[in-house]
Amino acid sequence: MIQIWMALLASMVILVGHGEAWSCKPELQGHFRNLARGRPAFQSSLYPLHNIGLASKAVDGNCNGDWYNIKSCTHTNRDYEPWWYVDLGEEYAIATVVVKNRGDCCGERLQGAQIRVGNYGGNDCKSNFHCGTITDTRAGSISTISCYGFKGRYVSIIIPNRSEWLHVCEVEVYGTKEYSQCRKRLASCWVSSEPSISKITSSIFLLMFAVWTGLLGLALLAGRGEGQSCGVNGYGPNLARGRPTYQSSIYLEHGPDLLSGKAVDGICQGDVNAYRSCTHTSEDLEPWWYVDLGRQFPIDVVIVKNRGDCCDARLRGAEIHVGDSLVGHGKFNPLCETIQETSLGAISTIRCQGLPGRYVSIHIPVRCEYLTLCEVEVYAMKPECL
Repeated sequence: MIQIWMALLASMVILVGHGEAWSCKPELQGHFRNLARGRPAFQSSLYPLHNIGLASKAVDGNCNGDWYNIKSCTHTNRDYEPWWYVDLGEEYAIATVVVKNRGDCCGERLQGAQIRVGNYGGNDCKSNFHCGTITDTRAGSISTISCYGFKGRYVSIIIPNRSEWLHVCEVEVYGTKEYSQCRKRLASCWVSSEPSISKITSSIFLLMFAVWTGLLGLALLAGRGEGQSCGVNGYGPNLARGRPTYQSSIYLEHGPDLLSGKAVDGICQGDVNAYRSCTHTSEDLEPWWYVDLGRQFPIDVVIVKNRGDCCDARLRGAEIHVGDSLVGHGKFNPLCETIQETSLGAISTIRCQGLPGRYVSIHIPVRCEYLTLCEVEVYAMKPECL
């Protein structure tokens, strides 16, 4: 990949200077490939001006937002509920969809556009799973929509409930066939976890019984750090609380609510099934999670709460990284420490020694694994320590 970029550098330098060439979000290419690039694309109609608004213009690799002059954007007629979609050829677990808005005029037309993922094409694409809605309609804006690992062959954009022109200047789709990767390349991790399924299921039922019959005990637990914060005092504000988060996929077997944001909701409870306040990826190859703090901070301590109801060993060897890069979703940023304590409900205190960074990420390297985090707290160094 490095050699390819070097070979193309001379021809790209002018466009790159304006952020208008190749990928709209090059930092996302460190982990996933753009599944939409060059794939068949379709739309509800074609604006008749010189036939320059073809559906395929959104997957041509050109992130320029000038529809009229550069002619690298799609454009429908003023349809009722106009749509556009790309056919990925087969089903993928979709992590992120990137949409480039028109930059020369009319950016507001994309307001409220829905991103959907699923296995319905044509006009039925409106029935696919709704990932997110575009709200940033500034000229030339780039919207990044998280799809949480939902699976589908088709990624579509629909403007609902009104008549509108639909134009997009690039659509990038990042995802993976994570089940096939893990089970073919690292089948041993699946085999090793299989015998424990019945035991886990039994434990879940016992835990659910305990929840309903042991309310007093749970109240006492909350007083010992199971309610809000994980019990860290004296570090100042938790920088991660409520901030945007992302993860490699989402585990859907128990419903679509084990989102990446559950790790920064302020609830330090380790029971995934009873409280639904933990993250959970699919069985990914090198799964990842990260939080965007909004700007750079000198990071002193990162607190990580492990799952408490089962499967504690899955977090062993997880790496905590801090930095300003999203290449590889942060895995190339400086390493703070590696998690070693993986007992049920363990709280790991990771010292980052003032490493500066906007992003704090957690990665399980080298192997196929589920990544589950029940809370992540991030604290900066105090000014007197700098």
